Amino acid sequence: MTLTALTNVDKVSPHTRHVIVNTPDIAELVSPIGDDHDASVRRRSASPEYRRARASIAPFEELARLFIAYRIEHDLTQEELAAQMNTSASAISRLEAGHHQPSLGTLRKFGELSGRRLVVGYEDEAGRRELIAV
Repeated sequence: MTLTALTNVDKVSPHTRHVIVNTPDIAELVSPIGDDHDASVRRRSASPEYRRARASIAPFEELARLFIAYRIEHDLTQEELAAQMNTSASAISRLEAGHHQPSLGTLRKFGELSGRRLVVGYEDEAGRRELIAV
């Protein structure tokens, strides 16, 4: 860490890599990598754009949890699951990150592997659903 770019630096903690900054108004612990997780979540959650983006990827995060749970339950690595699905480990990694929209083909392969049927459908505002097995 270069301290020459920082002003009013009193002390650098060798254990936490934090910098103690003292100015006339504040004395606080400042991380060189930014906010802590809770502060970061609070700041981002205040943004309507961020909330919309999070809502748009929520279904993919749920799918990611299914893939991860299956791998853990069957004691598989990403590479082993990928081989069983005839895909790449990087494809499994992207799916498990929860930010990737998988194809129906990939979801179908996973359903076959896990002994389940893929069901897709639509739900209207009243909660009525039309589902089909793919």
